[in-house]
Amino acid sequence: MKLAQNLQKKSLMKPEKSNKILEENSKNTKFDCAKELENYKKFHLGEFKYNLNEHILRLLHDESFFCSISRYVTKIPTLSLPTIGITVVDNDEIVLFYNPFFMESLIDSENRGVLKHEFYHVIFFHITSRKKDKKTIWNIATDLAINSIIQSQENIALPKCALIPGEEFEISGEASKEAIMVRKIIASFPKNKHSEWYYENLIKEFKKHNIQILQVRIGQFDNHEIWDEVTEKEFSNDKLKSIIEKAIKEADNNNQWGSVPEYVREELRKLISNKVDWKKLLRRFCGISQSAEYANSFKKINRKYPYIHPGRKKSHAARIAIGLDQSGSISNEMLAEFFGELSMLSKNISFTVIPFDSHVDKKHIFAWRRRQNVSAKRVKCGGTDFDAPTNYVNKNSSSFDSFIILTDGAAAKPINCNVKRAYIISPNGKLCFETNDYVIQMN
Repeated sequence: MKLAQNLQKKSLMKPEKSNKILEENSKNTKFDCAKELENYKKFHLGEFKYNLNEHILRLLHDESFFCSISRYVTKIPTLSLPTIGITVVDNDEIVLFYNPFFMESLIDSENRGVLKHEFYHVIFFHITSRKKDKKTIWNIATDLAINSIIQSQENIALPKCALIPGEEFEISGEASKEAIMVRKIIASFPKNKHSEWYYENLIKEFKKHNIQILQVRIGQFDNHEIWDEVTEKEFSNDKLKSIIEKAIKEADNNNQWGSVPEYVREELRKLISNKVDWKKLLRRFCGISQSAEYANSFKKINRKYPYIHPGRKKSHAARIAIGLDQSGSISNEMLAEFFGELSMLSKNISFTVIPFDSHVDKKHIFAWRRRQNVSAKRVKCGGTDFDAPTNYVNKNSSSFDSFIILTDGAAAKPINCNVKRAYIISPNGKLCFETNDYVIQMN
């Protein structure tokens, strides 16, 4: 804040409205993204000598991919941040906050480098789905991953304090022992690794050298603290994914990726890919659906009456009902594949199989025990009605924690289920209705 005020005196006087905003922000110790956005829209705090749009236009002239991303980013000048930072506000709007005095102090090539650095944070989902628990280390790791891409490009530079793998960053003022050690660690790292790689190896090195979480910012020219306000709702992540997907398609169609390296392009295509490991999703759903059972055990010490009464031993068991669609639209090959996947699932858990078409075949309901071999067998071949197995599970809801339907999706929307419900859709199938239940597409 003091830096901004000192720079302000050396530059030009601001309008009265801007001064009011400045005075109000100076009373706050924490940067409020939503409030800054509201103030900007209300007072249009944008009358500065530095013109960000000029630098963005220069950057985007040769960088069509970044041009597509920039369209969806609101750029707001502020004196409440000493440098620059990008975030998502209210899970709806991507906002780039920048201090015009900081940006004005950079040469043109550094402006380009800093802007690309911020856009890469959005592109790589650093501010939403890829955030980690150890924030300080994750902040460093993301900068290392991004800066190793930027620093090798022509006509683009980064501030001297930037963290670049394989290089020693500049430390302003008196350097602490921790800062010097971190500088050596970063100088020993290879370039062009994922943020997760740098994150894991920084944790290892910090433990090895007994480095505590840093209390000061080291080599970071942008602000990551504003990421803390981003909630983990899927909406913001889905919106980012949609924006990046459009930018990738546009760059591919026009062959205008600019300076984005080929290996980064492939990584971005993977990030926005709709293909998911449906088997992992299924295992996750089964894990969520586990219930706890309690039993007395003398091996477990009773907390209230130690060595007088037995303790309570808790065990987890998944009580899962599997609705197996055997209607006429399910081919024998698809049915065999369903049985094959259930056989793999049975290696870890037991479950109850409920064959159905438009009705449940109660005679052929059976318990598939863990690691039991069961041959594929067709017992139904009519129409499809998801109400039939759902009614059965609802009537026996005390026996199940979750319900999974293996199907091609060709049926009307069923009634509500009293337990968690998921649909596993065959590779060429599609669920014919919208639902809030789990939907897992096989591939």
